[in-house]
Amino acid sequence: MNNQTVGGVQGGMVRPGTAVPASTLVRGGVTRPAWGGGNARQRVVLVLDCSPSMAGDKAREASQAAQEFVQEVARAPGGGFEIAVVEFAGSAKRVQPLQPAGELAGRLGAIETRGWSTNIGKALETAEGTLATAPAVPPAVRELRAVVILVTDGRHTGWFSPDRVADRLKATADLVCVAVGVDADEIGLRRWASSPQHFYRVADGRELRRFLAAVGATLTRTMAAG
Repeated sequence: MNNQTVGGVQGGMVRPGTAVPASTLVRGGVTRPAWGGGNARQRVVLVLDCSPSMAGDKAREASQAAQEFVQEVARAPGGGFEIAVVEFAGSAKRVQPLQPAGELAGRLGAIETRGWSTNIGKALETAEGTLATAPAVPPAVRELRAVVILVTDGRHTGWFSPDRVADRLKATADLVCVAVGVDADEIGLRRWASSPQHFYRVADGRELRRFLAAVGATLTRTMAAG
């Protein structure tokens, strides 16, 4: 499955009408493990920007994108995905703890913009803590490398630098960084992502919905075929 794709990406930008390569959520950035539902578990933390610059269509589309992603992976055989949601502006808050995707599907609230800055460092630290304090996976269940998906349309403006926490997080999880629009900090997001293949730019909220839908569909098909 290493070369399987569900669409094309050009220069890190998801083009309208295209989707995302299967390498978006992978182990080591280049391969995807074969595994069957019910015998493995993968934890995903969605980290969503709720700063004022997201107000309006971007927040609505990002909310819908998160909901559709959760609904998609909830259909995976064996209920192998656990999802948590972190929202951030000047501070960060875990709005949904890690839980089976099937329990979270249909229960995600809309993103409410607030605050005045974009503290990506604190957002990643909250994601790190979410994974670090999660209950241990039972011995009979194979734990796959966790995934953190950071979605932002801005630049880090908090005092808490993302660099060190991103490095710590990447030691135990794949960090996918998604830049929404032209104002997002592409240089920083590329640096914080686990690899160049883990950075993507989307033009707007509609493309973000297509991006996460493609990621969710690829994960679900992979589990079903494992």
